[in-house]
Amino acid sequence: MKVALLINPIAGYGFYSNLKDTIGTGNFEREKSLSLKAADTFLSALDLAKITFTVPSGIMGEDLAVEHHCSIRRTVKVSDWPTSERDTEAFVHSLSSEDCDLLVFVGGDGTARCIQRTIAKSIPILGVPAGLKMYSGVYAISPEKAAVAVNTVISSDIVTTQMDILDLDENREIVNYGTVLGLSSTMILQGGKTEYTIQGIDGIVEYVIENMDENTYYVIGTGSTCKS
Repeated sequence: MKVALLINPIAGYGFYSNLKDTIGTGNFEREKSLSLKAADTFLSALDLAKITFTVPSGIMGEDLAVEHHCSIRRTVKVSDWPTSERDTEAFVHSLSSEDCDLLVFVGGDGTARCIQRTIAKSIPILGVPAGLKMYSGVYAISPEKAAVAVNTVISSDIVTTQMDILDLDENREIVNYGTVLGLSSTMILQGGKTEYTIQGIDGIVEYVIENMDENTYYVIGTGSTCKS
Protein backbone atom coordinates (compact mmCIF):
# COMPACT_ATOMS: atom_id res chain seq x y z
CA MET A 1 0.00 0.00 0.00
CA LYS A 2 1.24 3.48 -0.87
CA VAL A 3 0.80 5.96 1.98
CA ALA A 4 1.76 9.63 2.12
CA LEU A 5 2.59 10.75 5.66
CA LEU A 6 2.54 14.42 6.68
CA ILE A 7 3.30 15.71 10.18
CA ASN A 8 2.61 19.28 11.25
CA PRO A 9 5.21 19.47 14.05
CA ILE A 10 3.66 22.50 15.74
CA ALA A 11 0.03 21.32 15.65
CA GLY A 12 -1.38 21.52 19.17
CA TYR A 13 1.61 23.50 20.40
CA GLY A 14 -0.68 26.39 21.39
CA PHE A 15 -1.75 24.15 24.30
CA TYR A 16 1.26 25.43 26.22
CA SER A 17 0.24 29.07 25.85
CA ASN A 18 -3.58 28.68 25.91
CA LEU A 19 -3.98 29.71 22.27
CA LYS A 20 -6.81 28.67 19.94
CA ASP A 21 -4.26 27.63 17.31
CA THR A 22 -0.51 27.33 16.82
CA ILE A 23 0.09 30.73 15.24
CA GLY A 24 2.44 32.77 17.39
CA THR A 25 3.65 29.87 19.53
CA GLY A 26 7.15 31.34 19.80
CA ASN A 27 10.16 29.12 20.44
CA PHE A 28 9.52 25.48 19.54
CA GLU A 29 10.70 22.66 21.82
CA ARG A 30 10.63 19.32 20.01
CA GLU A 31 10.04 17.27 23.15
CA LYS A 32 6.76 19.16 23.73
CA SER A 33 5.37 18.47 20.25
CA LEU A 34 2.01 16.73 20.56
CA SER A 35 2.00 15.85 16.87
CA LEU A 36 5.43 14.18 16.91
CA LYS A 37 4.33 12.06 19.87
CA ALA A 38 1.08 11.15 18.10
CA ALA A 39 2.95 10.28 14.89
CA ASP A 40 5.36 8.10 16.84
CA THR A 41 2.45 6.21 18.43
CA PHE A 42 0.75 5.84 15.04
CA LEU A 43 3.84 4.45 13.31
CA SER A 44 4.55 2.06 16.19
CA ALA A 45 1.15 0.40 15.66
CA LEU A 46 1.33 0.11 11.85
CA ASP A 47 2.00 -3.01 9.80
CA LEU A 48 5.00 -1.33 8.20
CA ALA A 49 6.06 -4.36 6.15
CA LYS A 50 3.11 -3.81 3.80
CA ILE A 51 3.45 -0.04 3.31
CA THR A 52 5.69 2.23 1.26
CA PHE A 53 5.77 5.91 2.18
CA THR A 54 5.99 9.26 0.49
CA VAL A 55 7.11 11.82 3.07
CA PRO A 56 8.21 15.44 3.36
CA SER A 57 11.85 15.89 4.26
CA GLY A 58 13.00 16.42 7.83
CA ILE A 59 10.74 16.95 10.82
CA MET A 60 7.53 16.89 8.75
CA GLY A 61 7.83 13.16 8.04
CA GLU A 62 11.20 11.81 6.96
CA ASP A 63 12.87 11.89 10.39
CA LEU A 64 10.31 9.68 12.13
CA ALA A 65 9.90 7.44 9.08
CA VAL A 66 13.63 6.71 9.13
CA GLU A 67 13.57 6.20 12.90
CA HIS A 68 10.84 3.57 12.48
CA HIS A 69 12.65 1.91 9.54
CA CYS A 70 9.81 2.65 7.14
CA SER A 71 10.16 1.84 3.46
CA ILE A 72 10.39 5.29 1.84
CA ARG A 73 9.63 5.39 -1.87
CA ARG A 74 9.87 9.18 -2.27
CA THR A 75 10.94 12.18 -0.20
CA VAL A 76 9.65 15.66 -1.05
CA LYS A 77 11.96 18.52 -0.09
CA VAL A 78 10.41 21.10 2.26
CA SER A 79 11.81 23.73 4.63
CA ASP A 80 14.07 22.44 7.39
CA TRP A 81 12.77 24.92 9.99
CA PRO A 82 10.55 26.71 10.62
CA THR A 83 7.84 24.87 8.70
CA SER A 84 4.75 26.63 7.37
CA GLU A 85 1.52 26.17 5.41
CA ARG A 86 3.55 26.58 2.23
CA ASP A 87 5.43 23.38 3.03
CA THR A 88 2.19 21.50 3.63
CA GLU A 89 0.74 22.80 0.37
CA ALA A 90 3.90 21.97 -1.59
CA PHE A 91 3.95 18.40 -0.29
CA VAL A 92 0.24 17.75 -0.83
CA HIS A 93 0.37 19.33 -4.30
CA SER A 94 3.14 16.87 -5.25
CA LEU A 95 0.89 13.85 -4.61
CA SER A 96 -1.10 12.00 -7.24
CA SER A 97 -3.45 9.03 -7.08
CA GLU A 98 -0.86 7.02 -9.02
CA ASP A 99 1.70 7.16 -6.21
CA CYS A 100 -0.59 7.62 -3.18
CA ASP A 101 -3.46 5.38 -2.04
CA LEU A 102 -4.00 7.35 1.17
CA LEU A 103 -2.72 10.55 2.79
CA VAL A 104 -2.30 10.31 6.55
CA PHE A 105 -1.70 13.64 8.28
CA VAL A 106 -0.92 14.41 11.90
CA GLY A 107 -2.30 17.77 12.98
CA GLY A 108 -5.43 19.79 13.69
CA ASP A 109 -8.18 21.48 11.73
CA GLY A 110 -5.83 24.17 10.42
CA THR A 111 -3.75 21.44 8.80
CA ALA A 112 -6.91 19.79 7.45
CA ARG A 113 -8.04 23.08 5.87
CA CYS A 114 -4.68 23.50 4.17
CA ILE A 115 -4.87 19.96 2.79
CA GLN A 116 -8.46 20.43 1.60
CA ARG A 117 -7.45 23.45 -0.47
CA THR A 118 -4.65 21.56 -2.20
CA ILE A 119 -5.22 17.82 -2.44
CA ALA A 120 -6.33 15.97 -5.55
CA LYS A 121 -9.98 15.06 -5.05
CA SER A 122 -9.32 11.37 -5.78
CA ILE A 123 -6.95 10.88 -2.82
CA PRO A 124 -8.60 9.92 0.50
CA ILE A 125 -7.20 11.34 3.72
CA LEU A 126 -7.07 10.22 7.35
CA GLY A 127 -6.28 12.52 10.27
CA VAL A 128 -4.28 11.49 13.31
CA PRO A 129 -5.51 13.82 16.09
CA ALA A 130 -2.84 16.17 17.45
CA GLY A 131 -4.20 19.72 17.28
CA LEU A 132 -6.01 21.96 19.75
CA LYS A 133 -9.29 21.72 17.87
CA MET A 134 -10.59 18.87 15.77
CA TYR A 135 -14.11 19.48 14.52
CA SER A 136 -13.61 17.86 11.10
CA GLY A 137 -14.86 14.37 10.32
CA VAL A 138 -11.61 12.94 8.95
CA TYR A 139 -9.95 12.21 12.29
CA ALA A 140 -9.47 8.85 13.92
CA ILE A 141 -10.41 8.62 17.58
CA SER A 142 -6.75 8.20 18.53
CA PRO A 143 -3.35 7.53 16.90
CA GLU A 144 -3.81 3.84 17.71
CA LYS A 145 -7.21 3.76 15.99
CA ALA A 146 -5.71 5.54 12.99
CA ALA A 147 -3.22 2.68 12.71
CA VAL A 148 -6.06 0.16 12.97
CA ALA A 149 -7.82 1.92 10.09
CA VAL A 150 -4.74 1.78 7.87
CA ASN A 151 -3.93 -1.82 8.79
CA THR A 152 -7.52 -2.75 7.91
CA VAL A 153 -7.51 -1.19 4.44
CA ILE A 154 -4.13 -2.77 3.62
CA SER A 155 -5.85 -6.11 3.17
CA SER A 156 -9.15 -4.88 1.72
CA ASP A 157 -10.63 -2.28 -0.57
CA ILE A 158 -10.58 1.32 0.65
CA VAL A 159 -14.16 2.43 1.29
CA THR A 160 -14.47 6.21 1.16
CA THR A 161 -17.05 8.90 1.76
CA GLN A 162 -17.20 12.69 1.52
CA MET A 163 -16.36 14.38 4.83
CA ASP A 164 -16.63 17.97 6.01
CA ILE A 165 -13.63 20.09 6.96
CA LEU A 166 -14.69 22.30 9.87
CA ASP A 167 -12.79 24.97 11.77
CA LEU A 168 -13.33 28.02 13.97
CA ASP A 169 -13.53 31.41 12.27
CA GLU A 170 -12.46 34.73 13.78
CA ASN A 171 -15.79 34.90 15.68
CA ARG A 172 -15.22 31.46 17.24
CA GLU A 173 -18.04 29.99 15.16
CA ILE A 174 -17.61 26.59 13.52
CA VAL A 175 -17.55 26.98 9.73
CA ASN A 176 -17.65 24.34 6.98
CA TYR A 177 -14.75 25.01 4.60
CA GLY A 178 -15.51 22.22 2.13
CA THR A 179 -15.25 18.47 1.79
CA VAL A 180 -12.58 15.85 1.23
CA LEU A 181 -12.56 12.14 0.55
CA GLY A 182 -12.18 10.26 3.83
CA LEU A 183 -12.25 6.69 5.09
CA SER A 184 -15.69 5.33 5.89
CA SER A 185 -15.43 3.85 9.39
CA THR A 186 -17.67 5.06 12.22
CA MET A 187 -16.03 2.52 14.54
CA ILE A 188 -12.66 4.25 14.22
CA LEU A 189 -13.33 7.85 13.18
CA GLN A 190 -14.49 10.70 15.42
CA GLY A 191 -17.00 12.03 12.92
CA GLY A 192 -17.49 15.73 12.27
CA LYS A 193 -18.97 17.75 15.11
CA THR A 194 -21.67 19.20 12.86
CA GLU A 195 -24.24 19.25 15.64
CA TYR A 196 -22.54 22.40 16.92
CA THR A 197 -22.60 24.41 13.73
CA ILE A 198 -25.99 26.03 14.28
CA GLN A 199 -25.54 27.44 17.77
CA GLY A 200 -21.77 27.79 17.68
CA ILE A 201 -19.49 28.01 20.70
CA ASP A 202 -21.91 30.07 22.81
CA GLY A 203 -24.50 27.33 22.47
CA ILE A 204 -22.03 24.68 23.59
CA VAL A 205 -20.99 26.75 26.61
CA GLU A 206 -24.60 27.42 27.62
CA TYR A 207 -25.53 23.74 27.32
CA VAL A 208 -22.57 22.56 29.42
CA ILE A 209 -23.16 25.14 32.18
CA GLU A 210 -26.87 24.35 32.38
CA ASN A 211 -26.12 20.65 32.82
CA MET A 212 -23.42 20.98 35.47
CA ASP A 213 -23.98 19.66 38.99
CA GLU A 214 -23.04 22.27 41.59
CA ASN A 215 -21.81 19.50 43.91
CA THR A 216 -19.38 18.10 41.35
CA TYR A 217 -15.85 19.22 40.50
CA TYR A 218 -15.03 19.41 36.77
CA VAL A 219 -11.69 19.30 34.97
CA ILE A 220 -12.14 20.92 31.55
CA GLY A 221 -9.63 21.32 28.74
CA THR A 222 -8.16 22.12 26.34
CA GLY A 223 -8.73 24.75 23.63
CA SER A 224 -10.77 27.89 23.10
CA THR A 225 -14.14 26.14 23.53
CA CYS A 226 -13.21 25.04 27.05
CA LYS A 227 -11.72 28.45 27.81
CA SER A 228 -15.12 29.99 27.04
